[in-house]
Amino acid sequence: MARARTPANVLRLNGSAEHNKGRYADRLENEVVDENPVGDPPAWMNESEVITWHEFIEESIDGVLGRSDRKLLEVAARLGAKMRDDTLKTTEMNTYKTVIMQLGMTPCERSKVSVKKKPPKNKFDD
Repeated sequence: MARARTPANVLRLNGSAEHNKGRYADRLENEVVDENPVGDPPAWMNESEVITWHEFIEESIDGVLGRSDRKLLEVAARLGAKMRDDTLKTTEMNTYKTVIMQLGMTPCERSKVSVKKKPPKNKFDD
């Protein structure tokens, strides 16, 4: 089985992107970045799931979650609400752990996340 492809932000963090500029140039230049906000939770969510949705957004690193993460965030909110209500099954706990890892919500996964810094505000922007 082949190794999983290393994400571009990890290549930047571990120095591979700088060390092997030619090898990763195309991937780094054409990296897809979702700058759209996540938005409000879906109307079908119950109160506990909505609370969990907002907790995930509040606890995530700015610039990590975007609109394209909504489906995964729905799964995380639903499972997180079940955990809070103490109805989460063991198999669901494994799924929940995987989902929060994919959202960059664990120390190990967070170490792989790279977010572009916002440029300083210019007084002439407004």
